[in-house]
Amino acid sequence: MSRHMVRKAGLDPDRDVRLVELAVGLQVPAVISGSADATLSLEPAGSIATALGEAKRAVTNACASVIADPFYSGVSVLTTKFVTERPAVARKIVMVLDEATRLAESDFARFRKVLPKYTAIKAGQVDVVAQPYLRPFADLGDTDLASYQALVDVFAAEGVLKNPIKVSDVILRKGEIGL
Repeated sequence: MSRHMVRKAGLDPDRDVRLVELAVGLQVPAVISGSADATLSLEPAGSIATALGEAKRAVTNACASVIADPFYSGVSVLTTKFVTERPAVARKIVMVLDEATRLAESDFARFRKVLPKYTAIKAGQVDVVAQPYLRPFADLGDTDLASYQALVDVFAAEGVLKNPIKVSDVILRKGEIGL
């Protein structure tokens, strides 16, 4: 995604910048120490750096401006084998994820409080965490599929994928598990 974004900014990712892959846990320390000038980080890394007062957020959800809007930086994955062999359990998992998504979307401020339990965010830092774009499976539509396809197309163009993938061929269909 970084290479794609650098190109979209009119720069050459092989000549104009030096891109380095960093583990998520190293991104904030790299910016704070000055060994990296910037990162393209998933949340909550950017929020942690901002909360520490050691960095400034340049853009929230940068991928939405150069790949697709809406842009979803996460996905839930079930194997085809699991869906085929245990459709009732798969359906329940999707329903639970949908409910969690709806709860987070409806009152993200309330659910920010649990972030310190599961992430490196400290309790006093939760207010700086940007609300993610979320969409329950039950509400996925053509715009969402186009967004996922745009991301997959970037991966194919950048050589992350050996072959292009058509999202509509691999995404769970509502009728497959009785939803």
